[in-house]
Amino acid sequence: MNKFFLYIIFFLVFISVKGQYLINSTQSSPLLQDIRTDTTFFPRYRIVNVGLGSQTLRDPLLSTLRYKGKLINCSINTIKFRPKFLTISSLSMHINMLGNKSTGAKIYEIGGSYSFTMLKNIKNISNEKWQFYVGASTEAMFNFRLALSNVNNMFAYDASISIGASGLIQRNFKLFHRNFSISNQINVPFYNIISRPQYSWSYPLYAEEGGKIKDDIQTGSFGKFFKIQNKLTLDFQLGMRHHHKSIGKSAWRFTYQYEYYNISQLNRVQSGTVLFMIGRIHRF
Repeated sequence: MNKFFLYIIFFLVFISVKGQYLINSTQSSPLLQDIRTDTTFFPRYRIVNVGLGSQTLRDPLLSTLRYKGKLINCSINTIKFRPKFLTISSLSMHINMLGNKSTGAKIYEIGGSYSFTMLKNIKNISNEKWQFYVGASTEAMFNFRLALSNVNNMFAYDASISIGASGLIQRNFKLFHRNFSISNQINVPFYNIISRPQYSWSYPLYAEEGGKIKDDIQTGSFGKFFKIQNKLTLDFQLGMRHHHKSIGKSAWRFTYQYEYYNISQLNRVQSGTVLFMIGRIHRF
């Protein structure tokens, strides 16, 4: 399984780096240049990220124990500097392999999410170096888990659609005569639609006798579902060379992401994730 993960990492990195090299040789970061928003041709940027991370999980549908493990993530982010708003959309997929040291049991997880954020610049407190944004964010996510070592209750999932608040801070600076930009974004949902199995079930019983898996969908706020997502990003530029000659600069983004969510009802599940990603920025 470790070799399988390494092959996936190599493939994702190759696609991200090699594929984007052929797109455009004059890359520029959305945060490292002066942006004109008084035109219908507003600046748009796309970032294809690949990353590695770790996850801690408790899902009582599969086990009452705590599981830890590694994950691989691939995401596509689109940033648009519209005349009145900054919009950020993100499509993400991940594959996780979690384990418990005391039992040696494994849990495999695959999941994904799509989020859309609309932010408004607070001009009263923003300046040339600091930019402050506030707005709203919506997200749809799902996680499907498989525990092959279990006799019963081999499958579990959680899914949600949420609406919440978002805030973003940006700071441009120079270091060693190079331009950098650092930003931090926090998303917190306030209203959610949640889906979880209502109780544990036996897969053989479902498969052989045609029983129905009963699940439940509920709505709620902090009392039933809590989630916080924090993204810290650093934009920087690297020189591009061809046949030992400088042909321009490419823009890159390094991201540190922390995410925690807790579904307190519908069979409580808790998950904490730390993720490191790297991606190249290109304008389209």
